[in-house]
Amino acid sequence: MASLTPDGWRARVDPSAFPRREPGPINVQRYQFVPAYSGIATFLGLPLCLTPEDLRAGGVEVAIVGAPVDMGTGHRGAAFGPRAIRASEWVVAHTPSMLMDSDTRINPFNELIVVDYGDAAVDAMSVEDSMEPIRGIVREIAETGAVPVVLGGDHSILWPDAAALADVYGAGKVGVVHFDAHADCAESVNGHLASHATPIRRLIEDEHIPGRNFIQVGLRSLMLPDDELLAWMRARGMRSHFMAEIDRIGFPAVLDKAIAEALDGPEYLYLSIDIDVLDPAFAPGTATPEPPGLTTRELLPALRRICHETPVVGIEVVEVAPNLDPGNTTAMNARKAIFECLTGLALRKKGIPGPAYLDPIAAGTAEDAESLQERRRNGLDPSRRSACGGCHGVGAVRQSWKPVRNRDNTARDSTRAASFSTLILTALVVIVSVFSNAHDHAKAVSLSRERPDLLASTNRPMAEPCWSWGHRSSSRAR
Repeated sequence: MASLTPDGWRARVDPSAFPRREPGPINVQRYQFVPAYSGIATFLGLPLCLTPEDLRAGGVEVAIVGAPVDMGTGHRGAAFGPRAIRASEWVVAHTPSMLMDSDTRINPFNELIVVDYGDAAVDAMSVEDSMEPIRGIVREIAETGAVPVVLGGDHSILWPDAAALADVYGAGKVGVVHFDAHADCAESVNGHLASHATPIRRLIEDEHIPGRNFIQVGLRSLMLPDDELLAWMRARGMRSHFMAEIDRIGFPAVLDKAIAEALDGPEYLYLSIDIDVLDPAFAPGTATPEPPGLTTRELLPALRRICHETPVVGIEVVEVAPNLDPGNTTAMNARKAIFECLTGLALRKKGIPGPAYLDPIAAGTAEDAESLQERRRNGLDPSRRSACGGCHGVGAVRQSWKPVRNRDNTARDSTRAASFSTLILTALVVIVSVFSNAHDHAKAVSLSRERPDLLASTNRPMAEPCWSWGHRSSSRAR
């Protein structure tokens, strides 16, 4: 029996054991709408492919495959990452065609043919022996022309994943954009060459990817790179952006640099996302969290930009450990990271120009005919300029430094002006009231001195202004 042989874990099931079928994607969902916790857990309920013939017959453009290995990290849990990432909990009932990226208003599943390709074979007793089967299944996907999206698993899988793309596209032609808190360039870990801390060293030494083709973002580990390792990285031309640089010049500027570097040299790009690049507040479920890190508001649009603006031919998301993940926060953000990558690929396929494309309605920059007419009625038409360069009509001073204002901003300015006027009117009423009370009090005091008999004839106390209450109390105390 295959299961009893030493290599039984990597032996594929004989296709003749199943009923004959035409090659192509298999719909594994029985119902049109199912709760997220129901049905067969492919990624977002996508169709399933099992062979390269299925991929080719279906014209598949993106294939999602799991690599459930975690012995390279020293902390168990990431082997269950592919299942956790697949088990979508975004909505109660959905199909992929119902989903949409809110920033771009693009549904990537309407633009791309995406399938789930199951998992790679892994040896539960050896991370080293698991590397070649992972490399083989990623190469199998890439050879059909589809983009492999690998669900880790620990980061040791970067070695076989990127090597597989170098096999297909050519050694030295592939670059890696690497989001991570750690440099992953160690020589070995406890004598093991295959580890989540060593994949970049293996890829460079095996001459699959030159050092200059590595672009790293988010480094901040307490341990590595030390001076010796940093010197090794620099000697090989690696381009690394630490969190200190992000703090100094801002993440948008660092992202612009990273994209420019990614386009400088490599013909193809592999996008490697270690979930611990996020701050532990956004990704607690990982083996080696490192505060402080990126936010989801920084990382997710960045992934979309990279897949939109650069020639990405493969993607991986690694180090999700659901046993360490309260509330499934890390798995949820890993799913969203993949969704943003798919959105970027869809934008690139549609030929939508960048950089950092946002849908005009979502970004609040769309102007329909009604809003334009209202702007003209209010004298805020940016096409009309005075000789001095200012804008005609109401709001000319504001327009001089920000010439394009939308209807919402105009309404907000009017509301602020009305609120300020109300505040001034209220203050005037209070001032008049205070002086009126003071005048009445002065008249009462004067009358009591001239006609003390009137004061004695009544039991009502004489009115006093509010600021005299404390003085009166202290006088009585004395």
